Amino acid sequence: MGRVDEAGDSVSVVSSLMSVTDSSASGVRNYDWVVKYREFKGVRSVKSLPLLGFHGACKYSYMEPTTIPSSLFQSFYAKAETCALLWEESPEGIWTKEFRPPSVSDLAMHLERFGGARDFNTSFFDANVRETMTRMSRIEGDLPTVLVDTWLTTDNLLRVRVPSNTSAGIRWKKKQLRAKVDALPYALEEAVRDIVGLKEGRPYSTPPCFCAARGKIVDIFKGPGKKEGRLVLVPDLKRHLMGSLTSVPYSKLVSSFSKKGGGVLIGMGNYHMNYSQLAEDIAGIKKPAAYLCVDFSGYDQTVPAEVIQWGLTRISSRFKTCQGSHAYWKSELNHLVHTEIAFPTGEVYMKGRGVASGDPWTSQLGSEANWLMQELAFRFLGWNARAWTFGDDVIVAIDCLPEGRPSSATLLTQYATAMGKLFGLEVKGSDSYCTPQLSISGPEPVEGKSVKFLSNFFMEVGVIVPAPEFAKTLESMMYPEYNPFTNEHTELKSWEVEELLSFELMRTSCLYITSYWNESSRHLLEQYHIWLLNLHVRPTPIPTFRLMQQLTLWDLDWTTFNSIWLTHLPSYADILKLYTSIPQHDRVDVGLARAKLSRLTTFQSRST
Repeated sequence: MGRVDEAGDSVSVVSSLMSVTDSSASGVRNYDWVVKYREFKGVRSVKSLPLLGFHGACKYSYMEPTTIPSSLFQSFYAKAETCALLWEESPEGIWTKEFRPPSVSDLAMHLERFGGARDFNTSFFDANVRETMTRMSRIEGDLPTVLVDTWLTTDNLLRVRVPSNTSAGIRWKKKQLRAKVDALPYALEEAVRDIVGLKEGRPYSTPPCFCAARGKIVDIFKGPGKKEGRLVLVPDLKRHLMGSLTSVPYSKLVSSFSKKGGGVLIGMGNYHMNYSQLAEDIAGIKKPAAYLCVDFSGYDQTVPAEVIQWGLTRISSRFKTCQGSHAYWKSELNHLVHTEIAFPTGEVYMKGRGVASGDPWTSQLGSEANWLMQELAFRFLGWNARAWTFGDDVIVAIDCLPEGRPSSATLLTQYATAMGKLFGLEVKGSDSYCTPQLSISGPEPVEGKSVKFLSNFFMEVGVIVPAPEFAKTLESMMYPEYNPFTNEHTELKSWEVEELLSFELMRTSCLYITSYWNESSRHLLEQYHIWLLNLHVRPTPIPTFRLMQQLTLWDLDWTTFNSIWLTHLPSYADILKLYTSIPQHDRVDVGLARAKLSRLTTFQSRST
């Protein structure tokens, strides 16, 4: 089998070919997907998508994601409210929320959005897409057209890393190979055969995705009319391997492209001076006149197929044409646009637009499509503007106001109207706004007063750093997306009590890091940490394997976490190191960035 990392979070396929060869020689079972769909005579679960048919092999039990609130944090916060220990007033309705998972009917409502009629201005798109894509390539810098030479090889399959304990796909579940680490040798064997087929001109096929989901924090008094949670489509492991052949190396290349004129921000995170560098790129030579922060409704399900096709076309041009490349990119487009989706009842549907949330190309191609649509919208509106995208998140910098100097509300309305008419996208007015300020200084951010990206506001503390809202931190602490202690309200064994305390201390330290630049959030977490240590329960001396698996929920990984953070909050030096360490391969001007770090000493003295 492949080698598993010490933390068990991913698996390498370096030795899997040898395992496959040995097992195949021993007559191991064939896991090829040879299912022929039958006619479905029941009531369709999804009305707007083409129904390919039905098969018992595609039927599965959908498990709603479950979690429970943190009773420890709720006890602390109730006391803190009573004793006026907080700097910030409690957000309205904080006690009347819950983490609600999507039901099977919610899954159907999510899938419905992949179908149905939506506006798309074909004539404008066809007349402008080529010139717009040429402009996008120029924005990324003076680069050769071809950036990746040798890529369609079995050797590159061996370099793919997959999250070891996540689902391998519906067919592997049926064969009791539930995790990717278990199914990897057999999926790899198929992928190797597919590469041979591609070089002979045969596109590759893959079993359908299955539906999973993530819960969402909602008000318990909200009516049931709106679909709940977030849809996740889990692809087959072989699809993950084949897509990752190109999506992974391309995503690494994108991080080095110039972003001064806009672009895709794959790999963007809180740390490594990312927000400071992005702020410099956005500010440019002359301060923009206004900024749009936009939230789309159901973006993943509504991106037009034509936009996905042209986005993939521009990406594929960066890879050298070789034997099998035409069949490969034809396969990728088919799996991205015409994704087959198995519903829990065994029906199999095919979508015709949008990007499947679990596909290896989702983040990169969703971001590419978003940027392409932004550039086309600017052309349609006659705006001198730039855009930066990550999935459905976007920052728009309007460098010069259009004629007549329209108000902020008018700019947002014009933009929303254009995105709807051109591409059928819905801009959520309640969560989108226009502001003249890129960043804000002070103890904490104010909604609508500065730019927000990836749920963080741009805060000025000598350099630009990301800061979430206080309400966001509070919700995350009170209603964790994942809580391993689902029996928290029953009597726990002594070791479970220790691990529960460690879980709370661990996530407090992690959220302390990500919320550090919001003064109220920082104060809240410092008080909670003290309260936890006064419970007279000893935490586990080192994080357990089960706890370490949850670190990615808090934007950290196991190599970054320090065991001392179970008993002490990260120091200012720890915080500074994470936010200001600069990878040598990055596009950041290292000398300039390090010179700016000296300004952070004023913030240190204020926060200690």
